[in-house]
Amino acid sequence: MLFVLYSGIGANRSNKHTTDEFLDIMKRHFIDNKIYGILNGDSHDPDRLQHFNLRHWLEWSGARLMQCSA
Repeated sequence: MLFVLYSGIGANRSNKHTTDEFLDIMKRHFIDNKIYGILNGDSHDPDRLQHFNLRHWLEWSGARLMQCSA
């Protein structure tokens, strides 16, 4: 099973998320929260981020994929 190690804005205490949880965090905090984009410029533009997939979000946020055995 794949997990995402992410410790940034919106992360849970363990910093370990399913891919769906991670994508939801990215949407809530960086697309839906337009003020963040306004304050942080073009690289955080919600219209640009709207088209990101998992690979894009991993690169952009610095998160990493982790393989865990079931």
